Amino acid sequence: MTLDEVKFAALELLGISQEGVAMTPNHSTRMGRSYDKVFKELKETGLATWVEAGPVPDDLAGHVEALMAMEAADAFYVPDKRYARILARAKDARRELRRLTVPDYESLDEPVDY
Repeated sequence: MTLDEVKFAALELLGISQEGVAMTPNHSTRMGRSYDKVFKELKETGLATWVEAGPVPDDLAGHVEALMAMEAADAFYVPDKRYARILARAKDARRELRRLTVPDYESLDEPVDY
């Protein structure tokens, strides 16, 4: 997904934008800051497997959207019930990003039969 598509999807999670309505420049700028912060955090923990300016892999995009929405929720004064849903989704997103990006450990040692 392109960065604009990810930004728009995060705004939809926040209840700010809806399908068919263009993203305002202010919203785009704010979500750009949110993306930068989320990307930096994911990069530091080894979970960002794409380049910052490039498209977000489709299988990771929904999780990145949830983290962006969580990061931007205070700026958009999200109602408590929506905030609780975003918080739960963001927690799941971190776990899923870890599962999808960290390779499974495989021992190089031969199994030993006792």
